[in-house]
Amino acid sequence: MDAKRLIGLSGLFLLCIGMFLPAAHIPILGRVSFYSHATTSSIILSVCALISFLIILRGAYKWLWLTASGCAATMITTIHITSSKIKELQAVDELECGTVELVVSALASKFQWDIGIFMMSLGVIVLFTVASIGSKKA
Repeated sequence: MDAKRLIGLSGLFLLCIGMFLPAAHIPILGRVSFYSHATTSSIILSVCALISFLIILRGAYKWLWLTASGCAATMITTIHITSSKIKELQAVDELECGTVELVVSALASKFQWDIGIFMMSLGVIVLFTVASIGSKKA
């Protein structure tokens, strides 16, 4: 097994493990991973990971640009949407809201990204690196 294939599979491993690890920590709800809720983003990431696996096995590394970009775009979109929703929940006016809104705002202020997001990001970076190395002419 050549070095590019081994590095690509390790990046893919990081991406896949990151999908099952907690991606966010929300008080009372606990830790949430991409796979704890069957969302569109988890399906897109799974399909991109499967296609990346086939590309790595075949040795057509230049096509990793496409799948790694799909993973990166999906993760960036998910992070942006989640961050926007958290900011909306935190921006509650204390004078114009009820008790429930205040509790939700307090919980949202304790929101944290967890290890899964970082593992997935590292996996995508490794896939981009393999795509870059594999795309160069010998």
